[in-house]
Amino acid sequence: MSEPLEVGEHASHIAHQAHGAGGFAQAIAIVSSVIALLASFTGLQSETSFGHALDAKNNAILRQAEASDKWSYFQAKSTKQGMQEMAARLSTRKADREAFEAKGKKYDEEKAEIKKEAEEKEKERDEFNHESEHFLHVHHRFAPGVTLFQVGMVLAAISMVVQKRSVLGVGIVAATGGLGFLLAGFLA
Repeated sequence: MSEPLEVGEHASHIAHQAHGAGGFAQAIAIVSSVIALLASFTGLQSETSFGHALDAKNNAILRQAEASDKWSYFQAKSTKQGMQEMAARLSTRKADREAFEAKGKKYDEEKAEIKKEAEEKEKERDEFNHESEHFLHVHHRFAPGVTLFQVGMVLAAISMVVQKRSVLGVGIVAATGGLGFLLAGFLA
């Protein structure tokens, strides 16, 4: 009679262990799924902000090129204006001198407009550079979160292999750090 009781106790112990392992396995699956979801979302935010930073930097580079073109055009007009002014000083005929002076004044007016356009391009460049820096800052807030979420997932998987709740706990702590970076990214 004691033998069936021992087998029954052993079976009950095995069933209890299986249920315990199943509960632990379920907990790991749920925790890993939540961490993976957060890692994916944080990664998307990180890459999106990085993409915006690159786009803004490209626009800044384009505006700088446009401003450089305007300043080159301004310089060309300055050279032509200088030539007209020199021709006016060297001219002996009043009509020629007045024509050269008129052309010089025309170049001066054109230069004012070109300068205004160049400065506007530089202003746009500065705005795009500022925007790029902001998005890069946001990216740098999200990126460590992705890493911490990945560490959390790895530790959750290891906890299943070694059957240690403490390893899962450390993984949850890492993921909580990732959550902090996720929130910091939205607040940046």
